[in-house]
Amino acid sequence: RVPAPPGTSAVRRRTRPKAPAQTPTVEAAMSSSEGPLEQKGPEGRRLSDEEAAPEALQAFLRTPGVKLFSSTACPFATRVNWLVEELGVSGVDYIHVDLGPAKPAWFKEHVNPMGTLPAVWVDGQQVLESMVIVEWLLHRYAVSTGSASTILPTDPAEYAAVRQAVALLGDKCIAPGYAFLRNAEPELEAAKRDKFAEAMLFAEKTYADHASDGPFFTGGTLSLVEIAYMPFLYRFAHVVKANKGFDFMQELNVPHLRNALAACMERPAYQRINREPEFFVRFYAGLRGQPTPWYKKHSAALTSAATAVAAATVTATAILLSQRR
Repeated sequence: RVPAPPGTSAVRRRTRPKAPAQTPTVEAAMSSSEGPLEQKGPEGRRLSDEEAAPEALQAFLRTPGVKLFSSTACPFATRVNWLVEELGVSGVDYIHVDLGPAKPAWFKEHVNPMGTLPAVWVDGQQVLESMVIVEWLLHRYAVSTGSASTILPTDPAEYAAVRQAVALLGDKCIAPGYAFLRNAEPELEAAKRDKFAEAMLFAEKTYADHASDGPFFTGGTLSLVEIAYMPFLYRFAHVVKANKGFDFMQELNVPHLRNALAACMERPAYQRINREPEFFVRFYAGLRGQPTPWYKKHSAALTSAATAVAAATVTATAILLSQRR
């Protein structure tokens, strides 16, 4: 059994997890008997071959305005897509970029040398990494009007709590989900499942320790914690259940996570950028036994990145406190 953290109940689980089914390839998962998986939804547009030509693309990136290179399939990109809708930002040129084998070569060559989504170009300036873009959006479009305070509190204690939760959930509760989904070794399945369950219980405790009134981390208003973490929880809730046979949202004692996710899914802004569960089930099927290039390249950096974020949080909080004295 998975040990329950303090304040939570023990895991209700089967005594023996089901072994994973035969592993499909990424290409097979995206092109099954149902036909090729169309990654682009109604959002944005694709660059034409003429627009993606090197000289034309370089000229386009230097033109005035905000260009958002993104995908609804990617949870990191969903952070940014969702916040754009929550803030009511207009005039964003949304460029859809396919993930996996279909990702166009021009994206890494000219838009983002790391090859990761999302990426923003604004007035010829590059802005990369989802949480950096999120905070750039808050400063550019929300801080001046005061509306950012509902997402990233100005109160020093609440600010620190939100930033700490973002760092902890990113460090402890994302990688175990992908490790579980990617696993194709029957002898490792139970251990991967238990690690994932522990991560979900940690996320529940993070919410339970702070969001007593809920449904969001800061109470009745959407916070940066939801923007950062709920895109992953939504995918895990549906994909882990469908592809691994583990309905953790019901089998684990995670009422705060259930309430927060349900409240997010009711928001019109989230509904505008979300996709149906079946899309993610099919898209993520190719992860099992097939580490994505991004994960293979950056998994070792996840912990150090989260540590850096936590350190930056402490520094930023200290500066904020000194300014308020």
